[in-house]
Amino acid sequence: MPAAKGEKSSSIAFSVDVSPDASALKMFKSMSFTPWYALGEFVDNSITSAQRDVKKLKAIYGKDYRLLIDIDIDQASGTITISDNAGGIARTDMQRALRTGHPPADTSTGLSKHGVGLKAASFWWGSNVQVKTWPIGEETGWRLGIDITNDITPLVAVEPIPREIPSGTKIIIQNLWQKIPQTSTIRKIESYLPSIYRMYISNNYSNAPIQCTIRYCGKVLEYTAPELLTAPYWPNAEGPDAQAVERLWRLPAEISLSSGKQIKGWVGILSSLSRDLSGFFLHFRGKGIAGVVPADDGDGNSDASGAAAGAYKPKSIFGQGGSYQDQSYVGEFDLSDFGKTITTDAPLWSIEEEAEFVRAVEKLLDSPPESFSKMVLNYKRRKVSRREQEKQQIWDELESKRIQDALDMMPSHSVSISKDDAAHTPNFSSDGGKIAFDIRDKEGHTHSFKLQWVIGRSEPFMTVLEDESARVHTVYVNREHPALDNIQYTAEVRNSLQRVCVALAAAEVFLPGYERSQVRMKLNELLGELHE
Repeated sequence: MPAAKGEKSSSIAFSVDVSPDASALKMFKSMSFTPWYALGEFVDNSITSAQRDVKKLKAIYGKDYRLLIDIDIDQASGTITISDNAGGIARTDMQRALRTGHPPADTSTGLSKHGVGLKAASFWWGSNVQVKTWPIGEETGWRLGIDITNDITPLVAVEPIPREIPSGTKIIIQNLWQKIPQTSTIRKIESYLPSIYRMYISNNYSNAPIQCTIRYCGKVLEYTAPELLTAPYWPNAEGPDAQAVERLWRLPAEISLSSGKQIKGWVGILSSLSRDLSGFFLHFRGKGIAGVVPADDGDGNSDASGAAAGAYKPKSIFGQGGSYQDQSYVGEFDLSDFGKTITTDAPLWSIEEEAEFVRAVEKLLDSPPESFSKMVLNYKRRKVSRREQEKQQIWDELESKRIQDALDMMPSHSVSISKDDAAHTPNFSSDGGKIAFDIRDKEGHTHSFKLQWVIGRSEPFMTVLEDESARVHTVYVNREHPALDNIQYTAEVRNSLQRVCVALAAAEVFLPGYERSQVRMKLNELLGELHE
């Protein structure tokens, strides 16, 4: 491709000084990178290059130009290749780009800040790095290689190569000293990267600096934002006012700190309780640097175990783990004014600045007339996220088997339903949660139990119905009973209540006599009176 008008180009080989020496470059091997943030450093460089040359790129590729970044890992050869269709590395910029600690002259746009990321990530992965680049406006491409397996000279030869693509860069890393990503790490990479770069790869962000597609081993990485709650305001646990109208629980935020730094973003309430998806996402110019939780790939293959560790959840806002607050709040905040760390996984703010930010968000959530904090505590969401449902289903299956094994061969009894239960037809609606198990008595009879979680504000806390001839016992536990209003309905609380109710129901079923339901009936009566 010929040089653009007014630009000079040369196809003569030259050398660049990549000081410091090999021993210093080897220190990057010990940096505290995770594989997804290390790969992200290459994404940062591609995004920065595309932003810098976006006008020229649109002139080459068309007005609908979209940055394409391919990350490929060859398991057999142990090779990582990262390629893009950005602006390439200009001959005049080669010296700066390859020297550690030399940031671009202009760091006001893009994600490159310290002049360290590309070198640090490359030599964190391995000792041999090859670079091929085809810069816009130059007659040829360039190739160079740096191998720090042994000592190297500071000068590295840069050779001209034929132009293979209109523009872009390819980085090849070999002789890896980090482990090649395997199944669990691959899943994390495919989950974290789209969450980190959500503002670049998703079409839902109108203020994205540039549109981008990231492919990992041929798979396009996608980000799906969690659904926010749409509901009328609940000022208390009894429900919404008669005049209340449905609204989307999302609130814009503009925070000015005493230091003069600005933070913009939004805070919202999740439509479904989720410990994994909740938390605040903090970003630097659109790249997630804190509070990044794994995205769901659509097949349920998200890294739920890493979500809690990666989430940014100030305790004064999110409360204890598993609480309604912990499972409800979500938000995104632009912390570009603060900069980012070298490993780009934290903002460069002081303890005082962070505390001031947290206080400002607390104040925002408590602001009238419709307080987010009151809504979170009072609104009874009957849905939980698909991820939470799947986890609960696994626990319920294990619990059913545990109960069946523990309570097998119970003393026999003469089946008899209580008169109170026989006369009462519960007006429940199911919330979808249930466990089922069989217990044999010592006479060899099989009793089938089903515990069903239900919803009915005015119904008893616990009801047991029995089919005498079939030896079938159905236990209803009311999760909306007023006595539970001040208890956070978390997975842990649900599982504990479920186990207590199973034991109480089994004790009742296998006790002899017609009055065996009296303990449960008195329990329901007392719970009702305590609430009043």
